[in-house]
Amino acid sequence: MNLNSENVSCKIISKDKGILSGNEVACRVFQKIDKSIEYTEQTKDSETLNNGTVIANIFGDKNSILTAERTALNFLQRMSGVASITNEYVKLVKNISIFDTRKTIPGWRTLDKYAVKCGGGNNHRMNLGDGLLIKDNHISAANKQGISIKKLVEKSRNNSPKNLKIEIEVDSLDLLKEVVETNVDIIMLDNMTDKMIQKSALKDVFKGLNVGVRGSNLWLKTDDAYHGFDPEINSMGFGDYDPQNAMQAGTIPPPKTWSMFVSFAI
Repeated sequence: MNLNSENVSCKIISKDKGILSGNEVACRVFQKIDKSIEYTEQTKDSETLNNGTVIANIFGDKNSILTAERTALNFLQRMSGVASITNEYVKLVKNISIFDTRKTIPGWRTLDKYAVKCGGGNNHRMNLGDGLLIKDNHISAANKQGISIKKLVEKSRNNSPKNLKIEIEVDSLDLLKEVVETNVDIIMLDNMTDKMIQKSALKDVFKGLNVGVRGSNLWLKTDDAYHGFDPEINSMGFGDYDPQNAMQAGTIPPPKTWSMFVSFAI
């Protein structure tokens, strides 16, 4: 639809509570369509949003603004949704750091990870080169070749850059016994139940070790759930989201999508 050309003033307004992310991206969308559009931020990324918060004021050609509107809002809604749900988990825990994973929408990793930081979370690995993660498939393949966990870690250390951290996934108490005898940098307790995590902590094997916890069973849990055991890292992958578990936990209402409601008013 091509309307008569005229300059108009518009606002982007939040229609929900949350944390803002993506304002600069939205600005670039409008200016990609029309460089003469004036986009003035009223709220900064990482700041709190409420129903009615003005995110940005926009001035420019009506046709250009309407062309860019939907794409700009898509970025704002997705990124603010990620930032907002991340912030909910950050507020739930006192001594645990919330980290993301690489389970992101293809092509969106930089934006998703930026949104996590806006919500107060931390970035884990941006790509495979940022750290060496020994997963269950690697352990299984090594076992078939008669390679022990200790030897596997040694090989990984010898074949990696000097300062690259090595992390290993542990999904059983038996495997944990082997892993604590190695020189890995991070032990990631993967998809363990609360009882298994508590049992691991009671064994007092984690002294001086960097320990993380990951898994869909961890959604919406406070650090009190581990009865005094405070892992260094609680790793959340958006792909792990389990709405049923979330509703049963009853702490945070599960979002229908990873987005926030943002409106556009001329």
